[in-house]
Amino acid sequence: MDNNTENEKNMALERKGIMHYILFGDYVVFFVSFILGVIFDLIFPSNILSNTHAEYLGLAFIILGTILIYWAQLTSARLAKNPPSKPTFTKGPYKFIRNPTHTGVVVMMFGFALIIHSLFSIVFLIIADVYARRTILKKQDKILLERYGENFEDYKKKVKDLI
Repeated sequence: MDNNTENEKNMALERKGIMHYILFGDYVVFFVSFILGVIFDLIFPSNILSNTHAEYLGLAFIILGTILIYWAQLTSARLAKNPPSKPTFTKGPYKFIRNPTHTGVVVMMFGFALIIHSLFSIVFLIIADVYARRTILKKQDKILLERYGENFEDYKKKVKDLI
Protein backbone atom coordinates (compact mmCIF):
# COMPACT_ATOMS: atom_id res chain seq x y z
CA MET A 1 0.00 0.00 0.00
CA ASP A 2 1.48 3.37 -0.96
CA ASN A 3 1.79 6.38 1.32
CA ASN A 4 -1.00 8.40 -0.36
CA THR A 5 -3.55 5.63 0.07
CA GLU A 6 -2.59 5.25 3.73
CA ASN A 7 -2.88 9.01 4.30
CA GLU A 8 -6.32 9.10 2.63
CA LYS A 9 -7.54 6.28 4.89
CA ASN A 10 -6.25 8.06 8.01
CA MET A 11 -7.91 11.33 6.94
CA ALA A 12 -11.21 9.55 6.31
CA LEU A 13 -11.10 7.95 9.76
CA GLU A 14 -10.23 11.31 11.31
CA ARG A 15 -13.22 12.98 9.60
CA LYS A 16 -15.54 10.22 10.83
CA GLY A 17 -14.18 10.71 14.34
CA ILE A 18 -14.83 14.43 14.18
CA MET A 19 -18.52 13.88 13.49
CA HIS A 20 -18.84 11.55 16.50
CA TYR A 21 -16.97 14.06 18.64
CA ILE A 22 -19.38 16.83 17.55
CA LEU A 23 -22.42 14.64 18.30
CA PHE A 24 -20.93 13.79 21.70
CA GLY A 25 -20.78 17.53 22.42
CA ASP A 26 -24.46 17.78 21.55
CA TYR A 27 -25.30 15.02 24.04
CA VAL A 28 -23.19 16.61 26.78
CA VAL A 29 -24.93 19.97 26.37
CA PHE A 30 -28.34 18.33 26.82
CA PHE A 31 -27.20 16.21 29.76
CA VAL A 32 -25.81 19.28 31.55
CA SER A 33 -29.01 21.22 30.83
CA PHE A 34 -31.09 18.40 32.31
CA ILE A 35 -28.95 18.22 35.47
CA LEU A 36 -29.14 22.01 35.87
CA GLY A 37 -32.90 21.82 35.50
CA VAL A 38 -33.16 19.21 38.24
CA ILE A 39 -30.92 21.24 40.56
CA PHE A 40 -32.95 24.41 39.97
CA ASP A 41 -36.19 22.50 40.56
CA LEU A 42 -34.83 21.27 43.88
CA ILE A 43 -33.89 24.83 44.88
CA PHE A 44 -37.06 26.46 43.49
CA PRO A 45 -39.81 23.81 43.54
CA SER A 46 -42.96 24.37 41.49
CA ASN A 47 -46.13 22.36 41.02
CA ILE A 48 -46.85 23.49 37.47
CA LEU A 49 -46.29 20.10 35.81
CA SER A 50 -47.52 17.93 38.65
CA ASN A 51 -50.16 15.70 37.11
CA THR A 52 -50.33 12.15 35.83
CA HIS A 53 -51.12 13.25 32.27
CA ALA A 54 -47.70 14.91 32.05
CA GLU A 55 -46.06 11.62 33.02
CA TYR A 56 -47.89 9.64 30.31
CA LEU A 57 -47.14 12.32 27.75
CA GLY A 58 -43.50 12.30 28.88
CA LEU A 59 -43.30 8.54 28.42
CA ALA A 60 -44.71 8.90 24.89
CA PHE A 61 -42.07 11.55 24.09
CA ILE A 62 -39.28 9.34 25.45
CA ILE A 63 -40.42 6.43 23.28
CA LEU A 64 -40.80 8.67 20.21
CA GLY A 65 -37.37 10.26 20.71
CA THR A 66 -35.73 6.88 21.24
CA ILE A 67 -37.28 5.47 18.06
CA LEU A 68 -36.13 8.51 16.07
CA ILE A 69 -32.56 8.23 17.39
CA TYR A 70 -32.45 4.48 16.75
CA TRP A 71 -33.82 4.92 13.22
CA ALA A 72 -31.21 7.62 12.45
CA GLN A 73 -28.34 5.53 13.82
CA LEU A 74 -29.53 2.43 11.97
CA THR A 75 -29.78 4.39 8.71
CA SER A 76 -26.28 5.83 9.18
CA ALA A 77 -24.83 2.40 9.92
CA ARG A 78 -26.46 0.90 6.82
CA LEU A 79 -25.15 3.71 4.62
CA ALA A 80 -21.65 3.30 6.10
CA LYS A 81 -21.66 -0.41 5.21
CA ASN A 82 -23.04 0.10 1.68
CA PRO A 83 -22.22 3.67 0.65
CA PRO A 84 -24.08 4.84 -2.44
CA SER A 85 -22.05 5.81 -5.49
CA LYS A 86 -23.40 9.36 -5.22
CA PRO A 87 -23.72 10.91 -1.74
CA THR A 88 -27.32 10.84 -0.63
CA PHE A 89 -28.96 12.29 2.43
CA THR A 90 -32.51 11.21 1.79
CA LYS A 91 -32.63 7.81 3.45
CA GLY A 92 -34.53 6.91 6.62
CA PRO A 93 -35.46 9.85 8.86
CA TYR A 94 -33.03 12.08 6.96
CA LYS A 95 -35.73 12.31 4.28
CA PHE A 96 -37.85 14.35 6.68
CA ILE A 97 -35.50 15.90 9.26
CA ARG A 98 -32.00 17.22 8.71
CA ASN A 99 -30.75 16.38 12.21
CA PRO A 100 -32.87 13.44 13.41
CA THR A 101 -30.52 12.40 16.20
CA HIS A 102 -30.49 15.91 17.64
CA THR A 103 -34.27 16.15 17.29
CA GLY A 104 -34.67 12.76 18.96
CA VAL A 105 -32.55 13.87 21.90
CA VAL A 106 -34.63 17.06 22.30
CA VAL A 107 -37.90 15.08 22.21
CA MET A 108 -36.56 12.48 24.64
CA MET A 109 -35.22 15.08 27.09
CA PHE A 110 -38.56 16.89 26.98
CA GLY A 111 -40.21 13.60 27.91
CA PHE A 112 -37.86 13.10 30.86
CA ALA A 113 -38.61 16.65 32.06
CA LEU A 114 -42.35 15.94 31.93
CA ILE A 115 -42.00 12.67 33.82
CA ILE A 116 -40.07 14.25 36.69
CA HIS A 117 -42.26 17.39 36.59
CA SER A 118 -39.25 19.64 36.00
CA LEU A 119 -40.15 23.06 34.70
CA PHE A 120 -36.53 24.19 34.84
CA SER A 121 -35.40 21.18 32.81
CA ILE A 122 -37.70 22.38 30.04
CA VAL A 123 -36.31 25.91 30.31
CA PHE A 124 -32.71 24.66 30.20
CA LEU A 125 -33.62 22.27 27.37
CA ILE A 126 -34.74 25.24 25.25
CA ILE A 127 -31.53 27.12 26.07
CA ALA A 128 -29.43 24.04 25.24
CA ASP A 129 -31.24 23.56 21.94
CA VAL A 130 -30.65 27.18 20.89
CA TYR A 131 -26.98 26.90 21.88
CA ALA A 132 -26.53 23.57 20.05
CA ARG A 133 -28.10 24.90 16.86
CA ARG A 134 -25.94 28.01 16.84
CA THR A 135 -22.67 26.21 17.57
CA ILE A 136 -22.58 22.42 17.41
CA LEU A 137 -24.94 21.85 14.48
CA LYS A 138 -23.29 24.68 12.52
CA LYS A 139 -19.95 22.86 12.89
CA GLN A 140 -21.58 19.66 11.72
CA ASP A 141 -23.09 21.42 8.69
CA LYS A 142 -19.71 22.95 7.84
CA ILE A 143 -18.03 19.53 7.85
CA LEU A 144 -20.80 17.98 5.76
CA LEU A 145 -20.59 20.86 3.29
CA GLU A 146 -16.82 20.33 2.97
CA ARG A 147 -17.34 16.60 2.48
CA TYR A 148 -20.29 16.61 0.09
CA GLY A 149 -20.36 20.11 -1.39
CA GLU A 150 -23.30 20.90 -3.63
CA ASN A 151 -25.14 17.67 -2.76
CA PHE A 152 -25.34 18.74 0.88
CA GLU A 153 -26.28 22.31 -0.06
CA ASP A 154 -29.20 20.98 -2.15
CA TYR A 155 -30.23 18.71 0.72
CA LYS A 156 -30.25 21.65 3.17
CA LYS A 157 -32.58 23.56 0.86
CA LYS A 158 -35.02 20.64 0.56
CA VAL A 159 -35.04 19.25 4.10
CA LYS A 160 -35.48 21.50 7.14
CA ASP A 161 -35.08 20.77 10.81
CA LEU A 162 -38.21 19.65 12.60
CA ILE A 163 -37.39 21.37 15.88
